[in-house]
Amino acid sequence: MKGRPRVATTQEVCPGPLATADMPGLASPSTTQPHARPLIERGPLGYVSRRLDDMLSTPFSFYIIDYEPPRGFMVLKFTIYDGISDPFDHIMHYKQVMTLDIGNDALLCKVFPASLHDQTLSWFHRLPKNSMSNFRDLSEAFMGHYLYSA
Repeated sequence: MKGRPRVATTQEVCPGPLATADMPGLASPSTTQPHARPLIERGPLGYVSRRLDDMLSTPFSFYIIDYEPPRGFMVLKFTIYDGISDPFDHIMHYKQVMTLDIGNDALLCKVFPASLHDQTLSWFHRLPKNSMSNFRDLSEAFMGHYLYSA
């Protein structure tokens, strides 16, 4: 198609972010050592891999993961929680900004991480998989973790 940029589809095979084939000076462990462990398990890259797993994991139930926001929904600007201020105030502010969607638990849950940053976002991604199925549970976990550190 002329005039349109090429867009990768989900059926195309794309190398992962840690692929080394095109990186000068780095050889694949399988070509240099027949019984080498995968590169991702060694040294600091193992740490990087675990951090990536943390960042990509979500505590949401499948219902929330699969939920599609309404057509035209735009994420609003939130006060970002710093991990120091009152977590109850943060939840109240978040709910105030999301007033029109208060009854939509899946949307409240799915958008909530946009109000977190740095350590608070890391806390969110470390929650157990499939442990959050509604906004009340998420709010309680959040307040329980940050209430006494505020």
